[in-house]
Amino acid sequence: MEQKEDLLALSKLVEQTIYKATIKILKKENVSDCLKYLSDEENLSSCLQTIQKAVPKTNVNKEELAKNKMKIVVKILKQLKDHDIKNKNYCEDLYEEFRKDLMKKIQKIDKIVELLKFLMQLTALDEQFIQCGSNALYLLVQMKNQNTSLIGANFVKCNFSGSEFENVDIGGVNLNGALLLNYKWKGIKIQELNKIDGQNKYVYSVCFSPDGTSSASCSYGNSIRLWDVKTGKSKVKFIYNETVCSLCFSPDGTTLASGSKSIRLWDVKTEQQKAKFDGHSGTVYSVCFSPDGNTLASGSWDNSIRLCNVKTGKQKDKLDGHTRYVYSVCFSPDGTTLISGSYDKFVYGMLKQDNKKPN
Repeated sequence: MEQKEDLLALSKLVEQTIYKATIKILKKENVSDCLKYLSDEENLSSCLQTIQKAVPKTNVNKEELAKNKMKIVVKILKQLKDHDIKNKNYCEDLYEEFRKDLMKKIQKIDKIVELLKFLMQLTALDEQFIQCGSNALYLLVQMKNQNTSLIGANFVKCNFSGSEFENVDIGGVNLNGALLLNYKWKGIKIQELNKIDGQNKYVYSVCFSPDGTSSASCSYGNSIRLWDVKTGKSKVKFIYNETVCSLCFSPDGTTLASGSKSIRLWDVKTEQQKAKFDGHSGTVYSVCFSPDGNTLASGSWDNSIRLCNVKTGKQKDKLDGHTRYVYSVCFSPDGTTLISGSYDKFVYGMLKQDNKKPN
């Protein structure tokens, strides 16, 4: 218990402005190991100018105060390394009494609440703090903290089973692989990051580039647009003479596939058409790259699924298991299975090594 009290005592010495300035520096430097970066004297010295602006007004030398504040932040990160908040899941029932006791101690201490928020922000930068951030979120919600921002937080593979959250903004949160059994989340909000205007007609398909910096959209208005995710501004516009129903980026992000009456591949960098695949006798409703990027699957109004070799543009196979329009196709993450959905109300799975017909 002494270990936890040490961490709480340290947190009382750091202001919210210091945490915000620290996160700003770590983001700017694209740091993935926060403790290692801040433990380096040269890095710490380069941070001081930003930190000095964040320290409270005082008669004490601001540079010296900034150094002391950052040393405390480093101490906190070191304490976390072996702390229960980093190594255990506070959502579990066996920690119920501990949680109640801890929340009584920290509920009305603003600086500890700010530490918990700081831990959640760290998850977006450093995977070592994912469990810390998960526990911090759980404690804040249990304390009914209404000003919790989770934008960009990373909770990959965290266990939120049995959790009860209310009125928390989860915009941009990564919950990939998170365990959510018997959870009760009410009034969850997602902040609108950008409202993108530019497509004049119905938008049929949207997708993110693999690196997450760009998004693509296609519409009834016979165009494809690429957007900058951060600014919401249009980067590229591809003009079509037919309605575009489906889009998919290649795994390496260099190529965008589109489905309309034909299938086209676009070079994202040069903004030029790379290839055009014909074969379907009806509108292509769905396109999907295999994880290795070598095969493109397509589903169509003609009731068929086709597999094309991306490099040669030649059809590798045609699958005729559906009796009505094929609206969606998708590869499994390992590329061994293709799943399809159709207007005929059936979902089929097809093994890659036996791809003559859906099973």
